[in-house]
Amino acid sequence: MIHILLNTKKSDLITFDVPYVRVLGMNNKGRSHLSNIKKDIKVPLITNLSNNIHPYLELDLLASRIYSLGYFSDLMKEELKPVIFLRFD
Repeated sequence: MIHILLNTKKSDLITFDVPYVRVLGMNNKGRSHLSNIKKDIKVPLITNLSNNIHPYLELDLLASRIYSLGYFSDLMKEELKPVIFLRFD
């Protein structure tokens, strides 16, 4: 249903290219790994949402908004939270 509401075409979905990597959470090991690869990675690493990052991200967020309409809680609050950083010693 979400694909219908977003008017998503099959041709939009057949690409296997990754346009961005969205980081949702990490620990110390993940932070270190991201720090090492961010110089070599060819796509943007997204840790904070802002406007006009990528058209697919806009569709991703719109799909989340539509999906959250079926819930009593506002799932978009979770979607827009900053990266979760877990500290383990």
